[in-house]
Amino acid sequence: MSNEPTLTQEQREAFWRLHGWRPNLPDNKRREIEQYWTDPEIVEAEALGF
Repeated sequence: MSNEPTLTQEQREAFWRLHGWRPNLPDNKRREIEQYWTDPEIVEAEALGF
């Protein structure tokens, strides 16, 4: 069993949008945001008020 938080795709996209993510971004820019803001990073950022 993993201790890593698991967010829904909708939760991820809502957070990513706050940081410039859009479905129509060029693939490399979209992936950069998605890879930087993983589930654990998102949970931690939200816990810190981001």
